Amino acid sequence: MDKENTFLIFTLDGHYFALDIAEVVRVYPAVAVDRPGEGPAILCGLFTVAGKNIPVLDLRYRLHLPAREVTPDDALVVALSQEGELAFFVDTIIGVRSFVEGELRESGSIYPEMAEYVSLITEVDGHTVWIYTLDLLFADQDFSAFIKDGEFQECES
Repeated sequence: MDKENTFLIFTLDGHYFALDIAEVVRVYPAVAVDRPGEGPAILCGLFTVAGKNIPVLDLRYRLHLPAREVTPDDALVVALSQEGELAFFVDTIIGVRSFVEGELRESGSIYPEMAEYVSLITEVDGHTVWIYTLDLLFADQDFSAFIKDGEFQECES
């Protein structure tokens, strides 16, 4: 499968989203994460895999979707940003899909107000799919403010 124009498609609150497969490290079943101490509202907690601590961010909060508890049916996506690995929960993994150039549209040409976060837009099974890149989506987050050497740092919310 050619990785160019290939995306992991997932849902949150009935909306379809996607992330470039090149940014995806792995998808895990939902796990409980603890949020010790104070921290920014976007921080859900820490996920530890193979001795490595990965911050879990609240994608629902970031996208202004209603909060809800994580369920056993959810998935945890670990992805690689310029800042390092991070994770977020999603409701459902739809799958991995490749698109030809004509199936992808620049978000700014359709929804200029969303171009700050959304890279591309496409459609899958009649659903609009909002395609993000992590570095755009979390551009204003200073990860070093709450994770240093794999440990939570006490910080202001």
